[in-house]
Order: sequence, then structure tokens, then C-alpha cells
Amino acid sequence: MHVVINNYNQLEKKQKLRLNPPELFALRSAFAEKLNALGIEQGATLRRDRLQTLDRVEKGIERLRQKQEWYKAKMNQAAPTVDALNLRRAAAKQSRILKAEIKAATLPFSPLRKEAIATVCVLDKALIDPKVDISQAVEATFKKLQKDHGQMRAFVQDLGKPAADAPKLSYRQQLQRKRAIENLRERALANVNQARTDIVKSATPHAQKAAMLQRLKALERGFGRGMGRLL
Repeated sequence: MHVVINNYNQLEKKQKLRLNPPELFALRSAFAEKLNALGIEQGATLRRDRLQTLDRVEKGIERLRQKQEWYKAKMNQAAPTVDALNLRRAAAKQSRILKAEIKAATLPFSPLRKEAIATVCVLDKALIDPKVDISQAVEATFKKLQKDHGQMRAFVQDLGKPAADAPKLSYRQQLQRKRAIENLRERALANVNQARTDIVKSATPHAQKAAMLQRLKALERGFGRGMGRLL
């Protein structure tokens, strides 16, 4: 049962009465008790008591933890080739959503909320803190962007000068491939722009940051003008 109540402050006519979550829960409990006394079975439950919500929060924390472990494993490789900056951004978005779900499912200052938020914050510091030195993540991202550029360039060249034994593509098939390549190029340029933002916000020393941005600019030119002429 859902009830909407308009409340008014009788002492101060201009200001509405503000009730905090514990006070609202007390009202709900009293309301449910009166309904039960009248023979109408009702219960007052907190969102944190709903198994579905708690299960979703726990699964979200586990997914974020798995992403952290995968990230660490990739970064421990000799020469990682992964868009680490993009991974960090995705993890940051997932973390924000998870924190909002935790706040919606728990009472303020409750032990459950404190414990869940603390767990997410630990994962944040290990994976997505934007202020830490991100040199290793930037290097891995550069390698991934260079690899993507090489693959896209090969795709474009194959489209312009196909092998002698390759089946001839119809005009529609050629158009579809061109659109697919253009979509990949636009996605790569978007990742370049996001990487630039991450580098600027990082705590990397100024000289090192300038060198990173210069390399990123060269990659951007490769995806932009050069690839555009080939298409």
C-alpha cells in the first residue's frame, strides 16, 4: 500500500515540516501497526531489507572487483596493449551508479551504507583515481590506439586495392564497409579526446604530461587527416 501525505508546519506557516528517513520509517511502522489492528495485513520495510536491492549492490561490487583484477593483470604484462584509460572511465561510471544504488538502498549513517561505500572507495583508489600518476595506463592506451590505427589502415587499403583472389564486392557492400570503418575512426577519435582529458587531469609531472599530449596529437592526426584521405 502506498500513501501520499501533505504535511504542514503549524508553528511556522511558511516552512514545511521536514522529516528524516528514520522519522519517516517510524511513521510507516505506526501506520502499518494500526492497519494490522484493523485486520489489514501490512508491513513497513526499508529498502535495505529488500533482497533484490541488496543482491544488485553486492553483484555490482563484485563486478567492479573483477574489473580491478583484470586491469591489474593486464598492467602486469610486459607490454600491455589495452585502452586502459577507457577502462578507467567505464569503471568510474559503474562506481558512480553503484554508489547511488547503495545510497538509495540504505539509511544515512547506517553501518551497511558505510561498509558498502568504503568497499567501493577502495576499488576506486586502486583503479580509477583521476589524480594518480597514470603513465602506465597512458602507455598501454597509446599501444592500443596504434594497433587500432594499423588495423584500420589495413582495412582501408584492402578495400581500395583488394587482393587478386578476393571476391569482388558490390557497391552496397563497399559502402557498408566504408561506413563501418568511418564509425571505427570516429570511435577512436572520441577515445583520443577522452584520453587527452584524462592526461590533463592527472597528477603527472608537467614535462611528462606535455610529451604524452604531443604523442596523442600525432595519433589524432593519423586517425584524422590520413585516414580521411584513404577513405
